[in-house]
Amino acid sequence: MENRFGKRLRNDREDGVVTVIVAFLLVALFGFASFAIDESCWLVKQRQFQNAADAAALAACEMRYKTHIRADGTRGQSTEQEARESAFMLANQNNVDATEDEMKLYFDDSHKSVKAVISKKTDNYFSQAVTGKNRQTVTVTATAALTTRTETSSNRHRMGSAVESRQNIVIQQSASQNGIQGGVNCTGSLKISSPLTIRNGIRANGNIDVWNTLNVTDGDLSSGGNVSCTSPVNIQNGDVRVDGSFSDSADHSQYRNVYAGSISSSNALNVSGEQVRRVPDDPPYVWNWGWLKKEIQTNIDNGVYVEVTPDMVNAYHEKKEREGQRLDESSLKISGDTLIFDGPVDVGEFFKFCREYANKRDGVIYVRYRCHNTSNVNFNYDGSLIFQHDFWPENWRNVTIHGSVVSMEGSIRINSNSGSQQSTINGALVTLGTTSSDSGIWLDHQTNVNDGAVISAGDIYCSDSFNITSDSAWIDIVDPPQTVTKEYVGLTQ
Repeated sequence: MENRFGKRLRNDREDGVVTVIVAFLLVALFGFASFAIDESCWLVKQRQFQNAADAAALAACEMRYKTHIRADGTRGQSTEQEARESAFMLANQNNVDATEDEMKLYFDDSHKSVKAVISKKTDNYFSQAVTGKNRQTVTVTATAALTTRTETSSNRHRMGSAVESRQNIVIQQSASQNGIQGGVNCTGSLKISSPLTIRNGIRANGNIDVWNTLNVTDGDLSSGGNVSCTSPVNIQNGDVRVDGSFSDSADHSQYRNVYAGSISSSNALNVSGEQVRRVPDDPPYVWNWGWLKKEIQTNIDNGVYVEVTPDMVNAYHEKKEREGQRLDESSLKISGDTLIFDGPVDVGEFFKFCREYANKRDGVIYVRYRCHNTSNVNFNYDGSLIFQHDFWPENWRNVTIHGSVVSMEGSIRINSNSGSQQSTINGALVTLGTTSSDSGIWLDHQTNVNDGAVISAGDIYCSDSFNITSDSAWIDIVDPPQTVTKEYVGLTQ
């Protein structure tokens, strides 16, 4: 039988062994904990460095190999040094202050790719007590490459109305009835002093002033401001929605049983004999066409369109001389920043010749110059036209365009030579500039816009007799569909 002294000795030995084991376990546990904490820090740093490497590779590849507007205003690719500067700037914006020794860039011109390698030390906070190392190197790699893809654009754009303006619309000075089929929208105010029939409604963010007979069918009359009428206004199959006040001084008998819908207003109405019912209106209409301008500009930059050049003007003169129809040089010339037509020139024939000269039978014509005329010329053209600046065929005879006309930065003014002649546009009239004074549309005398729309970033003025028809919500800005090669920069690993 074991005595008490033996038991105590054996227990003391066991307690000592346990103490040693616990000590070893604590050391191991501390080591694992320190590695775990530092490993978490390394992973955070690695993700941060990887984001910086990705951004640096993309920035350098785009600057070095993608075609863009350079600092000097020309189009092309940047130098390798400029690409490096862009890469380091993007890396620093991702909170990685990398030196040239810590971030290396490798350019591969044959494959149009850039490889970014960031190798940067990070601190060990706890594991250095175990490993003896106070810093750990984290290395990440990213590669970006330029690729091209061929896309076919349908060039079809949805328009909300037949007439749309980001500024104001003025319709005036006509003794005959004018018509707009497809609706009217404007961000500014609308003034009507000519007899007018509109199908599909009116919406203006500003005031609406009506000084002559207005008939609106199959749509509402909506205003974000006030509506003032001094002549009969007939609304059929639609409502009147006004955020301001509605007043009229017309013969109230004209209003009896005219409104098929309701009259709504957030302010007082002054319409005798009508029951006022207040209903919430939709927000004022605003149409953003920045995407349209960007798409057209992309096609211009990529050379999709046929650009009129001085060589084409000279070649056309030579062609007419060979045909025994020599033109005086002043009849067709480029003077400074203006393309001038003067005298017996067939403008449509010239633009068709430009397409043939460029070997693009169906190409859209792009004119970088301002386009003016000084005397009567004929113009019958089958195709769409895009002008960088103004398009002013003010005194042309027999203006007929089977396509759309777009001005990127200027205005469009169509004015037939006399009231007995008409101008016909079988497409859209569009201006995409930024100010009303520089990018308006003027339709004077007898102008017909069929199967299209009148859309302006500036003011729209319509006078004398006109008709605008846009039954379809879709119109062709340019025709036919174009094939465009686009450049993309992306990460490959």
